[in-house]
Amino acid sequence: MISRRHATVSVSEGKWTIADHESLNGVFINGDRIQPNIPHVMEPGDRVAFGVGIDSNPPEFEYVFERVGRGRKRSADTTLSSSKGSSVKQRKILAESGGNVPCSADHPAVHEAISVAEEKINKLKVSLEEKEKCHADVVLQLEQTEKDLQAKLLDQKATLETEKQELESALKTLFAEKLVEKEEQLNQELKSQKDSLIAEKELVEIQLQGELNRKLEEKTKS
Repeated sequence: MISRRHATVSVSEGKWTIADHESLNGVFINGDRIQPNIPHVMEPGDRVAFGVGIDSNPPEFEYVFERVGRGRKRSADTTLSSSKGSSVKQRKILAESGGNVPCSADHPAVHEAISVAEEKINKLKVSLEEKEKCHADVVLQLEQTEKDLQAKLLDQKATLETEKQELESALKTLFAEKLVEKEEQLNQELKSQKDSLIAEKELVEIQLQGELNRKLEEKTKS
């Protein structure tokens, strides 16, 4: 990002100078930031950068100063170079034109660069807002899912408790029925045994009575 009135490039007596107007992100010559409000003489091959790079990226604007013969217009290098394996933006070349070359916010190239930067910022802002909205939607979905799971667990717990009570009641009923059935079976067995004993008793009494009568008859005859 550059300031509205960032710096000025001037030429006097064949010497090109650049002055930083106390900009926020400064002016860098070959990677070193120059002092503000002090004209700095530029030499052929100097790399002039405006602003600072973000996350190890190159500066937003970077130029290579070169001298060309008189009468030739200022040209721009349209090739792409690379620095430390990363993609670097197009670098323009400042050439001697015999007059002052302003680098303030009034320069068309600066206006264009600011417009491009603002467009990028707006796109990033929109993208960030969309991501934040998406994140918020995901959080709401997770919260709703958690609530649904909790409600489902409570329902399952209540259902299991009801089934447990029903099972206990069914077991008690079954146990009571089994007891009644067992009691009836024992009563029937007891009655059967009782009837059998009574029948045996009557048989024994008949046998004893017959034996007694036989002995009485024998005694009477003798």
